[in-house]
Amino acid sequence: MAYRDGSIWQGQTKTGKSVWFVEVQIGTSPKGRPRMTRRQAATKAGAIKIRQELNALKNQGKLTQRNNITIADYGRYWARQVKPNTVKPHTAADYEWLLTKYVNPYLGKRRMSDLSFPLVQDWMNDLLAAGFGHSTVNSARSVLGQIAKQAQREQILNQNPVLLTTKVKKLLGDKTQVREPWTKEETTRALELANGSELDLFLHVCLHLGLRHGEALGLTYSAIDIDNRTIEIKQTLKDERRITKDGQGIVRLRLQTPKTKSSIRKMPLSDTIYEALKRHQMRQSFRRIKAGPKWRETDMIFTTSIGTAIPQANNLKTYKKFLLDNNIRYIRIHDLRHTFGTLALESGIPIDQVSQVMGHSDIGITKKIYAPQVRGYNQQAILAMENYLNPDITVPTDWIQPTETITQTQTEITHPVPQSTRPTRIQLTNKRHLQ
Repeated sequence: MAYRDGSIWQGQTKTGKSVWFVEVQIGTSPKGRPRMTRRQAATKAGAIKIRQELNALKNQGKLTQRNNITIADYGRYWARQVKPNTVKPHTAADYEWLLTKYVNPYLGKRRMSDLSFPLVQDWMNDLLAAGFGHSTVNSARSVLGQIAKQAQREQILNQNPVLLTTKVKKLLGDKTQVREPWTKEETTRALELANGSELDLFLHVCLHLGLRHGEALGLTYSAIDIDNRTIEIKQTLKDERRITKDGQGIVRLRLQTPKTKSSIRKMPLSDTIYEALKRHQMRQSFRRIKAGPKWRETDMIFTTSIGTAIPQANNLKTYKKFLLDNNIRYIRIHDLRHTFGTLALESGIPIDQVSQVMGHSDIGITKKIYAPQVRGYNQQAILAMENYLNPDITVPTDWIQPTETITQTQTEITHPVPQSTRPTRIQLTNKRHLQ
């Protein structure tokens, strides 16, 4: 029987059982086709009652499709067919990796249409109980929330239950991968031991220029201006993780532009870095001779034994081995950048200059990440207040540390970069003058 408010008919299930089916339209697809939801009942009277209930939900805007697709299958559909239209392929692959690792083992077999607030909250609690940190849980929650948002668009869910939960707050003692930056003494020792080694130039550009891992590995010889002693950071080398149709994970190297225009910048090639570069070129020449016809010219500064670009994972292995062999305290490669930021501020370089050198889009980022770690900032604040309120009191001299200041005068424009939205680029003063 077909009615304006839905259809009822008798039929059989796949197992041959006789039942009454109920079908109600809940909307139309983008192509104008009707979207239907279907239920079943043992009797005709039961079917009529179900139809009334469905129409009541429809009038309240709470009626969704009865869909048997699991969260795991719907997540793969979202990551492979929906999300690649709005993000880079490697980003979509990263989302799928998060689903595979943190969502599917707990919720993967559940129906997408059954996703609810209690289910999501229990899942988050399970992740925390399993020992995952707040950052991991929040990242997985964000991806599940995007999937639920898509399911709501497709009327599989009438609301996004993930939005009813709150982010996990970081607590004191929570696990973190971030390591304490190297001190000035540790940094000096690491650079001395790296001299002439595989990581000679890499450590110099990370610790002297504050480059990100991908920015360093993405450097090319064509980006160097020997006459003006500058090097341009304009791309990053990414280990792009891709998931094939059969579910296999593959990694491809891809050069891409940075996320923000502020990351595109010209840096001075100081004497120290220039000498490290010459040592690196000499070492690379020996590799080229040894490789013979296998060598590939790629213009990359950091290369494998045959001239190709180095994956971040491979470079990380070399880095870890170097630290272990030389008994150097382990910090992540990204913590080398934190080391640069912290030491630059400790040396007295104004925080606005440090922010520009590091390619931050906002000085607030620099303050939030690095200012709390700078040794001596608290003493300086207390000293300044003490001198202001009690100018006659003598404060211990060992409290006096270099302090940062925000420059108010016009800074010298050394190398304007048209790709950036910033009007000026500021060069750090080196102790030795370039010849």
